[in-house]
Amino acid sequence: MIIDAVKGRLTLDPNGSEAGKKVTMHPAATGVLLSLTNPYWVIWWATVGLTYLTLALKNGPIGAASFFTGHITADLLWYSLISAMAAGGRRFMNQHIYKIVIIICGLFLAGLGCYFVSNIFY
Repeated sequence: MIIDAVKGRLTLDPNGSEAGKKVTMHPAATGVLLSLTNPYWVIWWATVGLTYLTLALKNGPIGAASFFTGHITADLLWYSLISAMAAGGRRFMNQHIYKIVIIICGLFLAGLGCYFVSNIFY
């Protein structure tokens, strides 16, 4: 990622990408299908989500409903923010800023990888 950004292979230019490809499914149906087939979504709900749901059930059905509603609302707000930023991002981000953001993200991921590898030995 860092090398591609430095060499200019990553660009904000959508020409030549398949982003505008015509999709026949409704966006909501596509989102549901992608969520259900995402192994990380299933793993999260089978582990962390189930743990929190069990804790919420100590307060009865209202606790479970509150947890689920709060979780889904938080997801909706978060992904609404992300989609709004993605939709309006071109007004605020030029190619130079995009390149810097990609390099910073790449350095962060490389650092995180080094951290995880170094913790193997402890």
